[in-house]
Amino acid sequence: MGAGALFSQRFGHSIQNTPISVREEAPEALRQKLLEILRNLNPRIVLRDKIVKNLFELLGEIPPDLRDCYDDDLISSLDHLLIDGLEKAEWFYVYDFVELTYEELQKDDEEYIVFNARSAILFRNALNKQFYRFGIGYELKDGKIEPRGDNPHLTEIANKAGEALDEAGFAGAKAHLKEAFQDLGRRPEADLKGCISHASSALEAVAKKLTNDPKATLGEIIKKGNLPLPKPLDAALAQIWGYASNDARHGSEDANPSFEEAELVFSLCATMTTYLLKKHEQTPPPTLEANS
Repeated sequence: MGAGALFSQRFGHSIQNTPISVREEAPEALRQKLLEILRNLNPRIVLRDKIVKNLFELLGEIPPDLRDCYDDDLISSLDHLLIDGLEKAEWFYVYDFVELTYEELQKDDEEYIVFNARSAILFRNALNKQFYRFGIGYELKDGKIEPRGDNPHLTEIANKAGEALDEAGFAGAKAHLKEAFQDLGRRPEADLKGCISHASSALEAVAKKLTNDPKATLGEIIKKGNLPLPKPLDAALAQIWGYASNDARHGSEDANPSFEEAELVFSLCATMTTYLLKKHEQTPPPTLEANS
């Protein structure tokens, strides 16, 4: 494609994603599209062979020996083996196969890149489109199948916060935020208390690092006024922390937050995390006065 945004991108037109209805399943339509994507990528024969062997290892089987086949026959035979393997694979092995295939494509890209056509990226993008198309509650991200939410706006907020935490090197906070997002997307029932607890823990971890106050709680840090928050945003953050602390982190078993409440707390904590990191970047370091 040429440089610059296309018509649909410039004017915000897109097909609406199918609402998530598939979690613990790999539908037949997805398996067929997975085969189609791999065919279109047209990987080298050596790579095709490795991809097939990975699939059969997952199934606990040994693929037939095809060393005596000519190239055209070998491609056809490998294709049929993929069809056979994906048809009978348990749903979770299909997603394992996706992760292994992405890994193989990425290795191959690094060794045999041609015209900057990165197969792993093409594979990821094409497959994620099918996840959205078929209402499957996963996405391929950083080579791993991860749960995704029904709310694209929330996913965008989570991704922005994750990127900001990555850049800042806050691995612990990122792990909490990732767990919170996964809790919200768990099926058949979301872990709402877990979502609120992990989201607020991520924000607390960021506050501790930014203020160099590892033993304080987020509530104590807010009271000290050490965060770059103008009034009355500091009070609003204290209220969010109070709700999360009372109803999820240390609350009674009778506390039952709604899905909307958990989604709201996650959104606020992720957004506040991004905000605090950006403000911290913009804050100039203290200057030392010259000795007189």
